[in-house]
Amino acid sequence: PRLREKKSKEKLLSQDNRNNKSSENRINNSKKEIKHIENLNLNTTAQSVYDYIGNEPVHIDKIAADLNIPVFKVLAAITTLEIKGLIQALQGHRYILK
Repeated sequence: PRLREKKSKEKLLSQDNRNNKSSENRINNSKKEIKHIENLNLNTTAQSVYDYIGNEPVHIDKIAADLNIPVFKVLAAITTLEIKGLIQALQGHRYILK
């Protein structure tokens, strides 16, 4: 029985180590992503639009209204963000982060 307990504990510790490494990799990847975005030299409007868009689809009119930025400027920022591969256009003038 003690041998079985020892193996169980070793297995749990091994799983914890894998989970911790996985978490560390996700954190490191997100840090790389943040640095990557900083290096894109986005203008103020594009940066504001990028910060606003999340994982849920959002309509261009809502972006413009909530950020109090004219639609034509939001559209220019969205075009820049799409070209740089940061956001994705969906049907109905809605956008989401890639």
